[in-house]
Amino acid sequence: PLKPESASGLVKRARRVSGQIVFSPRVQIDSNPQPRPGLRGQTDGNAPLRARAGKRPRWVQVLYDFEAQPDTGELSIVCGEVLTVIRTDVGEGWWEGMNPSGDTGLFPEAYVREITDDPDDGGPPSMAPPPLPPDYSSPGSDNHTQMGWQAPAASHAAPASTANNDDWGNGAWGVSAQPTPDAGADPWSQPAAPPATAPVAPTQPYQNNQAYDDDWDSDFDEPSASHNNNQMPPPNTTPGGGMLGVPKNAPQTGSMGDVSSIGRSDSKKAGTGAATTRTSFNRFSTFVKSGGENFVLGKINVNVQENDIIQVVDSGDGRYSWLNAQPPFSCSIASPKKESKLKGLKSFIAYQLTPSFNNIQVSRRYKHFDWLHERLSEKFSFIPIPPLPDKQIQGRYEDEFIEHRRKQLQSFVDRVCRHPILSQSEVWQHFLTCTDDKKWKAGKRKAEKDSLVGGALYLAVRGPNKPIDPAHLEREISVFTTFSANMDASVKNMVKVCSDQTQKYQTHLKREYSTIGKSFTQLGESMQLSGDNNANINLTNAITMTGEAYEEISELFEEQPKNDWERFGDVMHDYRGLLAGWPNVLQIHQGAVGKKKEFERLALDGKFGQAELIEMGNRTDTMSYGVLAEVNTFHGQRTTDMKLAHQQFLQEQITFYQKCQFDSMATTNASREDGEEVANERSPLLSNHDVPEVDVRVYKMRWYILVVFSLLGIYQGMVWNTFGPISSSVLAVFCPEWTDATLALYGNWGNIMYIIPVIPVMWFFVNKGLRASMVLTSSLMLIGTMLRVFPVKVSVFTVMCHICAILNGIAGIVIFSAPSAVSSAWFPPEERTTATGVAIVFNNLGNAVSFLLGPAIVPGTNGTHWHNASASLALEEVLGQESNNSCPVVPEGEAEKMEQGVAHLMYLEFGMVAACFLAILIYFPSKPKHPPSLTSAMERMEFGPGLKKICTNRNALLMTLSFSLFNGLIASWYSVMNITFEPLPLGNADDKDRIIGYIGLWAIVGNSVSAILVSRMVDSIRGRMKLTLLVLMSLGILCWIWLGLLCLRVIPFSLIQLYVSTIAASALTYSTGPIFFEFTVELVYPVPEGIVGGFLTTVYNSIGMIFLFLFYVPQIAIHPHWIPYAIMGSTVISFPLMLLVQEQYNRASLDLAI
Repeated sequence: PLKPESASGLVKRARRVSGQIVFSPRVQIDSNPQPRPGLRGQTDGNAPLRARAGKRPRWVQVLYDFEAQPDTGELSIVCGEVLTVIRTDVGEGWWEGMNPSGDTGLFPEAYVREITDDPDDGGPPSMAPPPLPPDYSSPGSDNHTQMGWQAPAASHAAPASTANNDDWGNGAWGVSAQPTPDAGADPWSQPAAPPATAPVAPTQPYQNNQAYDDDWDSDFDEPSASHNNNQMPPPNTTPGGGMLGVPKNAPQTGSMGDVSSIGRSDSKKAGTGAATTRTSFNRFSTFVKSGGENFVLGKINVNVQENDIIQVVDSGDGRYSWLNAQPPFSCSIASPKKESKLKGLKSFIAYQLTPSFNNIQVSRRYKHFDWLHERLSEKFSFIPIPPLPDKQIQGRYEDEFIEHRRKQLQSFVDRVCRHPILSQSEVWQHFLTCTDDKKWKAGKRKAEKDSLVGGALYLAVRGPNKPIDPAHLEREISVFTTFSANMDASVKNMVKVCSDQTQKYQTHLKREYSTIGKSFTQLGESMQLSGDNNANINLTNAITMTGEAYEEISELFEEQPKNDWERFGDVMHDYRGLLAGWPNVLQIHQGAVGKKKEFERLALDGKFGQAELIEMGNRTDTMSYGVLAEVNTFHGQRTTDMKLAHQQFLQEQITFYQKCQFDSMATTNASREDGEEVANERSPLLSNHDVPEVDVRVYKMRWYILVVFSLLGIYQGMVWNTFGPISSSVLAVFCPEWTDATLALYGNWGNIMYIIPVIPVMWFFVNKGLRASMVLTSSLMLIGTMLRVFPVKVSVFTVMCHICAILNGIAGIVIFSAPSAVSSAWFPPEERTTATGVAIVFNNLGNAVSFLLGPAIVPGTNGTHWHNASASLALEEVLGQESNNSCPVVPEGEAEKMEQGVAHLMYLEFGMVAACFLAILIYFPSKPKHPPSLTSAMERMEFGPGLKKICTNRNALLMTLSFSLFNGLIASWYSVMNITFEPLPLGNADDKDRIIGYIGLWAIVGNSVSAILVSRMVDSIRGRMKLTLLVLMSLGILCWIWLGLLCLRVIPFSLIQLYVSTIAASALTYSTGPIFFEFTVELVYPVPEGIVGGFLTTVYNSIGMIFLFLFYVPQIAIHPHWIPYAIMGSTVISFPLMLLVQEQYNRASLDLAI
């Protein structure tokens, strides 16, 4: 016989074919082996022999043919050939070996027998091949179970082996043969001895590809799991270095399951009531690898804790859902930053995660996400795990890439947080909350050693306590299988479309429009060189502007994909990953159902017990309930995601094309002569498919809505200023309960109650709509005015009046905030500013009406006060001046008339408010059946995001500050106008009150007329709001400076100058209000108009309250000469703020499309 030539370093390999020995080429042994990379389980063919230098090689002979599957690391073997064993510790019935041709790979342990003698001896085999188990040869087996495996045509004769020389014993598990205590006992009845230390093929330390920032490195590895100086092998490797890729916690039974028990006595036992273990031969089937087969067969026995239980509940109508009793939460990813280690040799990006349930920030890298994804995928075999962003080779540290990856990781985190099972998993909670390095490593080891993974996790699933309907199950699974396959194809196609469109926008279309723009610009520049003075300048400018417009459009094309195609593509990327996980889930379930049907046939033949069949059915139903629950979860989330993604995509597309149209129309308008309008023409850049079809209609009922809203505004102003014009009468009638302080507090409730509840009232307005808000507002006013009409004691009446003032102040939030919302919902674009102006004006008219109505009904004592005395009275108290709080002596009949007049005024205001309340209750819809414009039909942002946007928008903040400084302080100044005019020679006290009253009255009239006229002008000259504001503000500032210099006596005083400067300054200031409202709406669209109005008026009132608060500071109030300086300073400061605003018409540009 031939012997190995170990001295010469050569190894002879041979194979036995039909009794002949054929020598294979000899291979030189290298003293410094370097394994070559390969497929899973594939190593250098010489490695095992080098590792065994000086030791006896181990050979096996093939008993059955085995055909390897491509790209699996398997080795095709032929019956009779001799293999050299490389490793036996692969596990789960697989060995690694090398054939005579030098090819290496994995082969089934059960297909070979070990050769104890040298294969070159040519002696007979030590034993015959074991008989096939009845499981795989019974005629009742179907093709699906057999997986196409057939027994070999001929068997090999072999002498019987002894119990101590069982070649199918411990060697099958890589354990050296040990003598058993009882030679006659079955070797499998004894516990396996610990694995003996055996030489293993040398492994090459795993090196990170530095092209990936996200791969593993040593700072994430555990010392106990490290190899070769703490360097971790690649994922899915075995301790020996092979790339097997099987779950490390998978049980040592399965596919081939009990194939290693061939020839054992217990494997031959079969009969009625005995459970025959029929496992699949396809070791690499998803059903087997996941552990699903072992669960169905009842081979898994893992302890399940109470907190590990996963409950499936019946949702009715044949649907099942996961039960999640925990409160929902979210997690934000922010502040990605580049970090480094090893003194800068290793760089990476760290992302900061903040879960909502504890608001404690943790830092995670992409490799941590990758580890988490691997753990979730391994544990939850019945749940498709959301995908992670693809890895990047180049540009990993570019800001644009980092931000895009952050958004994709945020999407992954959001999906896991929303999932009822994944969000409550222990590994996910550990990922979100662990901040300590030691605890992190301990939790990592615990997750990697988790026994409830794959098929074992089904032990924790609890479904409804009833068998599932097979017909319903088959129908649901069939429908979903068809659906998922079709959707997978559609999503993949859409991913490609999104990518193609992004590239097309940023390259082809950008280049094309840029070329067109440069051509027009060149043409316009050449026409300017004609030297013809009679040439049409407008035409030349229009051509040049056309080129500029096309250049701007080319830039829009470059930036646009980030807003629509990329965002939509990210959603499609997520669903491509989710749908890619469903085939495995469905295959596992299909394998379970098939296994159940197989045993049902065996039970009919009397080969399987009914009790065991019922248990198997329950386990299969558990898997079915889990799949149906996950299908239901997937459908629910899919509907939400697709709706939101589609809406966002269409919104961005519409906005984009309207920007293009706006540029085009500006150019077209510039080329028209004699003021030709093209506002209603569609831009040639837009097709009929770019903007959704909207049935736009304008209803005459819009004027009814505006009148009712405006009347309620008048009444709110009247109630707020009820007692100011009749202060002398009420002080005389209700003395001593009423004092000057009572009147001052009553007047200030409007400002106080505007600030405190503004947020909840704005939320109600935005979420519940215009009608509900108007009903609430009118109800508050109705209750408040009703409390004042009851004949009660003066002390009780005083409390009722304060309650009315509080309720009326809350109602003022909607009255002041809603004008733009009313105009947007009911009026076409060419009337919106006018409608907003009317609504604002009428509220101001309420104060004017109160000056007329109150004195006309309530008799006065020494004349009627024509101004609101609240601030001046407060000033008197602060300065220590005595207020006339002593009760005047009024004739009894006159006092009774005054008291009756006050009562009549209370009844009249209550009746007015009640009539308006009934009108709103009968008919006041939030919006018409058909919108008056395109943007009226479009959805606005939700309250939270909308409020955040306006608070962080630079233009909106500049507009709000400019509006508040220019209007808010002036509005509060009216109440202290008499103090400002104190140094002026206006005669005695009665003359001064009369003059101030007339100035206030005519100022209100001028304000109303100017506001409506200017608003109508702005509607007719669209797109010039900023210019109009700057002109009005310039003129108003000049008038306020004029008035300030008069009050400071810098210029000679005259009464006519006082009238003209005050009324003109007031009218110019007040006329800017509607424009401020509408222009701010344009800047922050699609923020709801109610939020815009509420935000503007809140800051507006805050500035006014700060101004009035200064009068309560004695050191300031004692010198009223500062008031003109404050007026001039606030108005002047507001002007540069307006200059900084960038003009945008986001809403108007959309409405031009129809």
